[in-house]
Amino acid sequence: MISSDDLFNYYAAFNHGFLHANSESGTEKLLEEIGNLEYEKILEIGIGTGATLVKIASRNSFVKLVGVDISTSMLKKARSRIRFSMLKRRITLRQIEGFGKLPFDDNSFDIVYVESVLAIQRTEVLLCYLQEILRVLTLKGKVVLNETLWLTEITTEEVRMVNDFCLENYGIIQANSEFAYPDNWQTFLHQIGFENIKLTEIQDSNNLKKTSNLSEILSSIFSLIGRLNLVFSSSTRKNLLKIESINLPFTKGKKYMNGVLISATK
Repeated sequence: MISSDDLFNYYAAFNHGFLHANSESGTEKLLEEIGNLEYEKILEIGIGTGATLVKIASRNSFVKLVGVDISTSMLKKARSRIRFSMLKRRITLRQIEGFGKLPFDDNSFDIVYVESVLAIQRTEVLLCYLQEILRVLTLKGKVVLNETLWLTEITTEEVRMVNDFCLENYGIIQANSEFAYPDNWQTFLHQIGFENIKLTEIQDSNNLKKTSNLSEILSSIFSLIGRLNLVFSSSTRKNLLKIESINLPFTKGKKYMNGVLISATK
């Protein structure tokens, strides 16, 4: 068995960016949903190695960006990526506890976004995060989520079987079983108090536009350096083999999950 910390440390070790549905193209869809930015204050919950923060900061000169994460190793790599991308003064990072509480005042942010963090939480933590997001958003503020959810044809029994397996072997669930399907999230968000809820399935796409943005190019180089570390570091390769040796209980050729873009306002 490996722990969730082992997973975070492994992905941090080779500077992995965009750890969510549809990878970088999924992030581009999320940024499209966020829309045009000017002087907004923006919070990312679960920053990973900071690749999305770099995209936003490099494209929007006047926004104020704050990122939080529970993982010490992820925050360390995010700071390194942001510094490497020449954006150190543009982004503030903070470590938080993993129980859903956010260390910010009410009405602090115009936009909160999250990528593949909420669906892997236990129900009580998921509920706490969403209540906290609603609290820290300004009036009419917007939340945008990119989460990987179960397909409606996957039975609750299959969901529980996979989650039990992942919890035993990785120390983390694949995706919440009580709020397994997109319709559950729509109902859940409405009950908490969100408005204008919209859910959109994220389609697979490899049509990423090439960028001439220097900070984004540097961020891509930072990711490449991490992949080279995977090639040359025996300890990182050992962790990779340990992770890949665990076979998920999925039926070959069967699709179980899909990326869903969720947006709502306060």
